[in-house]
Amino acid sequence: FCRRMVSSNTTVVEGVSMTRPRLHVDHLVWVVQDLDDGIVAFEALTGVRPVIGGRHLGIGTHNALVTLGDRQYIELLAWDPSQLHAYPWLGVDSLELPKLTAFCAEPDDVSWRLEDLTERAREHAGYEAGSVVELSRLAHNGGTLKWRLAADNHKRGFSELPGGGLVPFLIDWSPNELPHPAQEAEARTVGCSLAELCGWHPEPTVVQATLAALGADVCFSQGIQTGRVPRLEAVLDSPKGRVVLK
Repeated sequence: FCRRMVSSNTTVVEGVSMTRPRLHVDHLVWVVQDLDDGIVAFEALTGVRPVIGGRHLGIGTHNALVTLGDRQYIELLAWDPSQLHAYPWLGVDSLELPKLTAFCAEPDDVSWRLEDLTERAREHAGYEAGSVVELSRLAHNGGTLKWRLAADNHKRGFSELPGGGLVPFLIDWSPNELPHPAQEAEARTVGCSLAELCGWHPEPTVVQATLAALGADVCFSQGIQTGRVPRLEAVLDSPKGRVVLK
């Protein structure tokens, strides 16, 4: 095991103490070729069967969900054959499937707006996270889930994801009046939890700097390690023991 990295929550700018943003993993994106087949594969790996989530209208994808506990989940994502494919967001076009392509992070402190985080990333790391937009999807049991998202850099194919998928897109659930997706899936998919998120990259210090500017470096307890190619893995505790989702 590598040394655990601990980041301070406070920075000092020109003698003034400023609270540093701190993000947590909201959800992991596991892209699969076919949603039904992906559900079967995940159950075979973990012993937990994902439940159908909903459709991303206008984008062309649909998903299934597995709760990881309080306000944290896994999204199985696939092209929706009933829709036209708008663009390959979140690396859904990856040629190697299934694959953990990306993850989403949310501020611990709601006083940190997504606009604040994107500005901070620009100033501290030169990272352009893009605009903040309102999105929604139809929930499987009726109603509409609503959220705010900063994900311009993730509306891309897998080869163009920032940091090879190691830099998260950002979410704010404050507009939502329905249960969080983790709670939506909780009654039927209890059994998995996230033990650790791991990442490798040929230029780990560059990725680490971007993560720190966003406040997402704390999502990786071991930091970003040196690797030949970018790689994201999640270590899960499951009914079948400790498994790796990659």
